[in-house]
Amino acid sequence: HKDAIYLFPLFAVFLIYNAVKAGLLLRGKKVSFQELLKDPQLRPVFTCLFSRVGALLLSYLFCLPLMIGSFGAGFFTFLYRIYLKPLGGVAFFGRNSLSIFNIFMRNGRELNARFPTVVFVILFAVIITGIVLLVYLSKKNRANLVYLAAYTIFTLGTYFIGFTEFGVLTAVVLFLMSFLLIRDKRILSVMVLLSLPLIVNAATVMASAGFYNTLAEYYVSSQNPAYTGTLILEGALGTTISIICSGIAVLAHLYATVILLDISMSDKRKLLPYAERAGLPDAMKLFFARKK
Repeated sequence: HKDAIYLFPLFAVFLIYNAVKAGLLLRGKKVSFQELLKDPQLRPVFTCLFSRVGALLLSYLFCLPLMIGSFGAGFFTFLYRIYLKPLGGVAFFGRNSLSIFNIFMRNGRELNARFPTVVFVILFAVIITGIVLLVYLSKKNRANLVYLAAYTIFTLGTYFIGFTEFGVLTAVVLFLMSFLLIRDKRILSVMVLLSLPLIVNAATVMASAGFYNTLAEYYVSSQNPAYTGTLILEGALGTTISIICSGIAVLAHLYATVILLDISMSDKRKLLPYAERAGLPDAMKLFFARKK
């Protein structure tokens, strides 16, 4: 998946920074391997590289039974098909996604031959890497990385090509996890602002395609001559819903950007107070309270 691949800059910055930092501390010291593993400040010299290589080999072994019959067992073939091909194999602006392209009525439209897909991929890789460097190196707070991962996927689902109606579903889950770590109540607001258009958009797609029934899959596919549904939101109603939902998602992304700058640059956080015995009415009052 494109969204997962674009999380690599986040992991790379975290691993490389900690490995280099530990390497500088290790310079000039004579320690055994056992002492190195016991020291939490020196341990990343080994664990950062080992964890990355180990995860790559495990993913290769996991995918091997699935790809050996069609593509062979080559390690570099695995790297290409899993980590590179999804970035370049994009044929549409988006298929019912919550992207900015839908506002300009590009939902379901194919990319023409002149579209600079490679430039688009490289540009987003540079942008994501720059955001990760700026956010992490400014405070070096690992708790912000979960929010940053959600923001990265949200950014891709909003401005990148080739996503579907569920492209930002992972971001919703990560926003909830980041709230548990950061406790900024504005993160819940972003999660709600993203969840509502996501649900409406996905439900409209399913209704338009005729998935709300108990018929076999054949009857709700283009292979059936009697099928009258559509898998792409089009027409007056479908296009209107797609534009409105995409517009709300773009606004939610702008709000998420403001929150990202606050929690990573200036520590301006609107924490949700913790009250163990607060009921639902009191909890709602705390959530909508204007005080920080």
